Amino acid sequence: MDNVKKCCEALKSLDMNLSFKEAGENLKKYSDKALRSIVRDRKVIVASAPYGIVIEILLEISGLTFSEINRNARVFNSGDVQIRVGRLEDLLLSKRTAGRKKDKLFLKRFKTEFKQETD
Repeated sequence: MDNVKKCCEALKSLDMNLSFKEAGENLKKYSDKALRSIVRDRKVIVASAPYGIVIEILLEISGLTFSEINRNARVFNSGDVQIRVGRLEDLLLSKRTAGRKKDKLFLKRFKTEFKQETD
């Protein structure tokens, strides 16, 4: 829970709006009780900012463990906050494994866009 709280605080410090993805519930004020519920229920936290910037904080992922993602992650720094970002290959594997409609649509679009970029 501590990492989720640190993550939320770092995103709020960047003036990002936080919400639960499933319900769109706003996270302007998040108590320890609310954060425990987020962690327990593995809710997706969505951070959004102007100009279409959206960051999803995932507490579970299909096809890989967080240890595997962490091992392959790139590390970025924002001030004194260290941000670990999973590799694109891991994200794509997770989407293929999950097999949800939205993941299939994403993979189809990604394949089309990536092909255009490499042509």
